[in-house]
Amino acid sequence: SYKANGTDVCNITVTIQDAFNNPIAATTPTISVSGTSNTVSPCSATDANGESTCTLTSTKAEGKFLSIVTPVSVSNTTEYPF
Repeated sequence: SYKANGTDVCNITVTIQDAFNNPIAATTPTISVSGTSNTVSPCSATDANGESTCTLTSTKAEGKFLSIVTPVSVSNTTEYPF
């Protein structure tokens, strides 16, 4: 779990693949996080492996659920406890 102190950083990796599980490069995903008092960094563009990174910090102690907004919508994929 992460400390809800606004400085403990949760590193998030998003992997984007096509229907044949091939990585998709040069795509920048956007994410949303449930709950309140969150700070989410913009995600990086995906690399050759289809991976993008973002960070999350929060000052509110609660479970946070990550959703991918673009390029496809995937809701409540993972809980991050703060």
